[in-house]
Amino acid sequence: MTQKVDFVFYTHASAVTGFGHAARCAQLAKIILRRMPGCKIGFFGEFDDKARIILSNIFDPIYLEQPTGRIGVYDRMDSHEDPHFYCEKKLKCLIEHCERVIYLANSPDFPRVPANVTVIGYKIGGQVTVEKNVFWGSKFVPVNIRSSSNSDDFFYAGKVLVALGGAQDMSHTELVIKALNSVDHVQNIDILISPVNDIDRRKILSISHKPINFMFNVPSISRIILAAEVILASYGHLGYEAMCLGKAVCLVGQKQFQYEYAKRLAQNGYCISAGWLNTIKPSQLAQAIEATFEQKTSLAINVKKAFDGFGLERTAEVIIDCLEEQGVKT
Repeated sequence: MTQKVDFVFYTHASAVTGFGHAARCAQLAKIILRRMPGCKIGFFGEFDDKARIILSNIFDPIYLEQPTGRIGVYDRMDSHEDPHFYCEKKLKCLIEHCERVIYLANSPDFPRVPANVTVIGYKIGGQVTVEKNVFWGSKFVPVNIRSSSNSDDFFYAGKVLVALGGAQDMSHTELVIKALNSVDHVQNIDILISPVNDIDRRKILSISHKPINFMFNVPSISRIILAAEVILASYGHLGYEAMCLGKAVCLVGQKQFQYEYAKRLAQNGYCISAGWLNTIKPSQLAQAIEATFEQKTSLAINVKKAFDGFGLERTAEVIIDCLEEQGVKT
């Protein structure tokens, strides 16, 4: 018998897709359960064994054989090169198994989904008409500073947190280390290792001129963000969290679309965009890192005006409201 839950998140976490989408779903599930004690929440999709272990540190869901629920949330990167693309077959499957479906958009443009699907998006630069079932804008940036340990303003001067997420080879990490070697501001480096993609730590240590700490399976991402003076990250959810926590962020693109999206954020003065790692030279990246140190105050001011850091809370509220509209009282 197929189990029916109140909320089902159709997502994934693997070496190809990365960990960010599943982590966002886990954070949303945690907020929803806090607001609706006793509700049933399930996950459906493809998950590496290591990803399941790390997810359980955020939220331990029911893993479903079918995405059967009252409210279905679609949060996937069905093409790791094209954020506009989604698998029509997979979305249709969720629609068929749920009373109501919510689509979390990956691109700045409105997705071509069925009209009865609720859409939530936050990326800058696209053309979107906000209608009854469309929730869009910077107030939905997927961060939750409510859960962050940001009461202590202490950080280590000269510390850089490197978070390249789902990089599947060493070349980008090596390029970053070479660039950091030549930046005088940098005193030591924390490298956050993806739960689904490890790196050759001995090789990294052999080429670095600065002390390095490798961070893996950390209980609080916000804690290690706050400990650093500058964050160097691949475009993604962690970069937004770092910005909302008041940190100076240097974004890099490991894919073409990541570079394009980071450039739009930089044009608004929210971060420094270093470029696409496939084409940038270490000297160019070093210049961008130096600029991030030098502009950290103005970057933080600009971000504070645009993002309040409660986007995940608002997204969870939309999801819960959809359940109430289906006649289920919270």
